[in-house]
Amino acid sequence: SCMASAGQFATGISEVNFAGALAQKPIELVKAETSDLLAPAHAEIIIEGEVMPNIMVPEGPFGEFTGFRTPQEPRYVYRVKCITHRKYPIMGMSVPGMPVDESHIIPALGGNIEVKQRLRELGIAVKDIYRPPEASGHLILISVNTRETTNPLPLTESIPFWDIGSSLVMVLDDDIDIFNMSEVIHAFSTKCHPGNGIKTSDLGIFAPLTPYLIKKKRRQL
Repeated sequence: SCMASAGQFATGISEVNFAGALAQKPIELVKAETSDLLAPAHAEIIIEGEVMPNIMVPEGPFGEFTGFRTPQEPRYVYRVKCITHRKYPIMGMSVPGMPVDESHIIPALGGNIEVKQRLRELGIAVKDIYRPPEASGHLILISVNTRETTNPLPLTESIPFWDIGSSLVMVLDDDIDIFNMSEVIHAFSTKCHPGNGIKTSDLGIFAPLTPYLIKKKRRQL
């Protein structure tokens, strides 16, 4: 359930089906107490409620997955209507902070699967994808077999860098082991041209919590 909830899914893709695929069996669902929504039948705790669209209160500051603290900002109120739970529920939790913890590892697993599938559908022969947990999700490494890639466009034009879930995207030849940071750093330092080898775009911003964003830009996301 943790992997499914943290995964990146396109509109119309069911998180429940993804969780069932991971569990290798269907996820049993039951009707919620206060609405027609369905909830996992064997969930430890279910909190039902509604987001109040016209009520905001100060929230934070919190430590975040980026390794930095967020400022106190107004957020919408969630009004709880009902709480159901098992007799002795287990309260799962995550305490994000400086890497590495579960908030840097789990979201990348499901997201990498989707990115690999999308790129292969574009005719890009992706061998592996890796988000180093030390980068807090801001860096994704993509290993590509250029010999088998059928997309006629150059990789700088065929890969949707702006919609891949990370601020920094590094594409490497498939002879580089992207899980070996020594090889990655060596390849980047010796094979990447400092001018022609780097493409920049304002469209590739990862998340509003990214520390390099100024306050005005953060609010626009």
